[in-house]
Amino acid sequence: MNELDILKVIHNNLTRTDLLGDDCACLSDIVNQHSLYVTHDTLVEDVHFSLDTISPYQLGVKAVSVNVSDLCAALAFPKYISISLSMPADISDEFVSEFYRGINDACIRFGCCVCGGDLTRCEKIVISICAIGQKSCNTKVGRDCANEGDVVVLCGYAGASAIGLMELKEDGAKRNIYTNAHLVPKTAFEKIKLLSDLSMPMLCAMDTSDGLADAVFKISLASNKVLKIDGDKIPVPENFKERCEHFNVSEMDMKLFGGEDFALLLTLSSKFVEKLKGEGFCVIGEVGKSSKNPVSSVVFGDGEDVLLTESRIKECTFNHFGSRTSLRGENVK
Repeated sequence: MNELDILKVIHNNLTRTDLLGDDCACLSDIVNQHSLYVTHDTLVEDVHFSLDTISPYQLGVKAVSVNVSDLCAALAFPKYISISLSMPADISDEFVSEFYRGINDACIRFGCCVCGGDLTRCEKIVISICAIGQKSCNTKVGRDCANEGDVVVLCGYAGASAIGLMELKEDGAKRNIYTNAHLVPKTAFEKIKLLSDLSMPMLCAMDTSDGLADAVFKISLASNKVLKIDGDKIPVPENFKERCEHFNVSEMDMKLFGGEDFALLLTLSSKFVEKLKGEGFCVIGEVGKSSKNPVSSVVFGDGEDVLLTESRIKECTFNHFGSRTSLRGENVK
């Protein structure tokens, strides 16, 4: 396929194409309202995904979802996405069509649209998306907003995606809650309005794309606070222990270091927690005192106390520039 052919396929699979065609898209309809939020994420073949385990359609959905997840952590509603897609010269029109069909369906679900992008040739598929969102509340949101006495809340599962990748490697045709968590991850998109409507003065938030432990550590570091997590309260899907035993992996490692779950980790004042009951938010800990060297911890019922130090995070979580180059979900000790 040449570039013009690819562009035709793209246009045929997107519901809204009026912003495409020029080198720049004008987004003036949202500039003069609430603050804009911009995020950028890249998915690389054989690093973040394998075509042996994910379809082009699912890849399109996932590519949008991982960016929306970052916007959710800012309480920002997605508005536009720009896609840079690099592909081998012999890519099929079916791949492009199915990929953009997934992109389009995800955009419809999240209420955003494609406003542009770029096409280049590459030996492997590389998807780089810039997402632009808009916040509709005045809540201050950031990793540095955790306060002593706040409760720590998780919206979504931990460890599901990592187990899902193992399920797919064992049987690529298998479909269950775990494989779905890896192939078409859920985000906290449906919860943004609920959190916005609480009119909180401040909220600490981060998604768990690189693992729950990574998010806990980074919030602790940015806020200069100690986070104390109850490992037994971390939400996981049914039969989690059984699946961990099947793959001979540690439940603790999967919960803390599995990655790619795209759940939403929050710290907020306890007075707001009651309003979140029954909405998929699970209290998993509390924020402790300030510390010059904040070390968060996770305590499990068997008495194991996991200290989330910088060295532990470096050892156990995925690092793009480390020696391990396989898929995120496999990078678990």
